[in-house]
Amino acid sequence: MALTRSALSAKPLPPPAASSRHPRPPGTRVHLIGLGSVGRAFLSLEARPLGARSLESTHRVLGVSDRSATFFSARGVDAPELCHLKSRGRSLSEYSGSRFVSLEVLARLLPVDVVVDATDSSPSTTDVALRRTRTLIDSGKRVVLAAKNGLLAGVSEWLTSEYIARIGINAVLGGTGRALQQSLAQLRTHATEIACVPNATTTALIEAIERGSSFDEALERCRGLGLLEADASLDLDGTDAATKIAIVAKAVFAQSRAINDVSLSDIGPVNSAAELDPGLLRDRARRGLTTRLVARADRDSVRLQYESVPRGSALAVSSQRVVYTYSLDCGRRDVHVGTGLGPEGTAAALLADLTPARTGGDR
Repeated sequence: MALTRSALSAKPLPPPAASSRHPRPPGTRVHLIGLGSVGRAFLSLEARPLGARSLESTHRVLGVSDRSATFFSARGVDAPELCHLKSRGRSLSEYSGSRFVSLEVLARLLPVDVVVDATDSSPSTTDVALRRTRTLIDSGKRVVLAAKNGLLAGVSEWLTSEYIARIGINAVLGGTGRALQQSLAQLRTHATEIACVPNATTTALIEAIERGSSFDEALERCRGLGLLEADASLDLDGTDAATKIAIVAKAVFAQSRAINDVSLSDIGPVNSAAELDPGLLRDRARRGLTTRLVARADRDSVRLQYESVPRGSALAVSSQRVVYTYSLDCGRRDVHVGTGLGPEGTAAALLADLTPARTGGDR
C-alpha cells in the first residue's frame, strides 16, 4: 500500500504538557536522521524548555529516522522518550507508530523544511551518504550535515551558488562551516593558503601526553570526552583531518584542477597518533612549544603532518576548539575558531545551521 502523508502521521504523540501555556512559534520544521550520540544530543536541545532556548532554536522536530524505521508526527516528537529508547540500545522500529520508509518516500512526502543528518562518517557509508544528501536536496529539502564523507564526495557540486543555501556544513567543520560559507566568495578570490588544526582528538591526546599521561590513558580521556569517531582509527590515522582539509581545499580552491583531483590517499598517510614520541612531545612543551596535527593547502597541493607549533600561534589551539586559518593575497589572515566538538558541541553546531548562512556563494 502506498505510504501517504496521513500514514506518516499515524499515532501522533500528544503535545508536551507545557505547550498549552507556552505555544511554540511555527519555527523551522525538522526531520532528524541518525539517533547515535550526536542525534540524541540534538534531540536533547529540542527537549529544553522554551524559556531556555535562543532565537536560533525556534524549531520543531517532527520526525526521526534510524536504520530500522521512521517516526513522524505533525505535533512533534517526544524527545526525552526517544532518547531514552535509543540510549538503551533499542531500535526505532520498536517505537509505537514507527515504520520503515524508503529514502525516496521520505524525501518526497515528509512536510519538513530541513533534514538534519547526524549519521556517522564511516568511509564505508560514503555512497549511501552521497545519494541520501543528493536525493533530499533535489526534493527541495535543506540538508544540515554532521557527517563528512558524503560532503567530500559532493563538495564541488553543493558549495556552488545553485546549492549553497540548501546545505549546512557548520558541524562538519567543528562549528566553523557556517563562517566558511559566509566568506567563501571572498576566499575563492583572495585566499592563497589554508592552515588548520581540524581534529581535536589528536590535540587532546597530545595535551594529555605533555602532562605525563601514557597513550592509553590519553585515549581513554578522549573517549570520555566524546571526541572519538565511532571508528577511532579515523582520528588516530589522520583520516578525519585529511577529510576536513580536502573538503575545505576543494571548496576554497574550486578552480584548481590539482586540488579537485586530490584524494585522501594523496594527503596521507600520516603516522598514527599511537606512534608519537612522548619524550619529544614533553621536551617541546618544556621549551614553550606544543605539537599539533596541522593540515595545509594551497592551489597546488594538500599536506598533513604533525608539526612543532609555538604556544602563541593560532594553530596552538586547545582541545576544546578547532581552528582554520586562511591567508589572503592582501597579507591579511582570516581565522575561524569552532567549539562544535563532542556530541553536545556538534549538536549545537547543527542547531546554529538550521537557517541558511548569508553568503555570496561562488559569484
